[in-house]
Amino acid sequence: MNDKTVVLNGSVVNYDGNVDYSNIASEVVVYDETPKEKILERVDGFNIVVTKEMPVPGDIIRQFPDSVKMICEAGTGFNNIDMDAIHEKGIALCNIPAYSTQRVAHTGIMFILNLASSMQKQIRMLAEGNHDNFQKHLMVEHMEVNGKTLGVIGYGNVGKEIIKIAQALGMKILVATRTPREDQDGVHFTTKEELFKQSDFVSLNCPLNDETKHTINEDTLAMMKSTAYLINTARGGFS
Repeated sequence: MNDKTVVLNGSVVNYDGNVDYSNIASEVVVYDETPKEKILERVDGFNIVVTKEMPVPGDIIRQFPDSVKMICEAGTGFNNIDMDAIHEKGIALCNIPAYSTQRVAHTGIMFILNLASSMQKQIRMLAEGNHDNFQKHLMVEHMEVNGKTLGVIGYGNVGKEIIKIAQALGMKILVATRTPREDQDGVHFTTKEELFKQSDFVSLNCPLNDETKHTINEDTLAMMKSTAYLINTARGGFS
C-alpha cells in the first residue's frame, strides 16, 4: 500500500493530543517540528506529507523525491505551500475546507456584537470600579445590529455561516465574490466598491492569494463609512 505518511509538524497538527495517527495510514512517522533544512531528509521514501500552517517553499518542493504523491495541509488555508512547484512536480494537494467553519463564524459574529455594544469599554469601566452604566444611564456607544448592513467579502464555508447567523440577527447582507452570482435568500451580490461604501460592518472571509492580497488598503478604507467596523477572521500570511 503506497500510503507511507510523514507528519512534519505534529506539535501543531495534534495540538490537543487527540489525533490517532493509526487511522490515517498503514505507516506514519511523526516529527513535532521540522526545520527547513530537514524537510527533504524527512520526506524521503514517503508517499504523503502532512503539514499544518508550515511554510513549504518551492525550492524545497522541486527537490522532493518521486515517492511523494500528496501533500496534506491539515487545515483550511494552503497559502503556505508553493502551488506552482507542486503543479510542476505533479503532486496532489488536499486540505480541510470545513475545518472550524462554525467556530470562526461565531468568532466573527462575536466581534460584531462586541463592537456594537462597546463591550471592551464596558469591561474596562467595571475593572476600574465604574458602575455608571448600571447606576445612571448607558455611558458607551451602542447600536442595534438588526437593520444594519453586513458586507461579506468571500462566499465560502465561513462566509455562508456568518451570513446565516447575521440574518438571524436581522442584518442586511451584501456579498462581494469573484464568482458572479444572482441575488438569493436575502443576500445581495455586488461589487467590492459598493460593499465598502454601504456596509456598517465588513467581514473578510476570503483566502489569501495574489488576487486578495491588500484587499484592505488606503483606498478601500477611504470608501468605508466613518462609523463602520472591519472584521478580519481570514487567514493571514507568513513572514
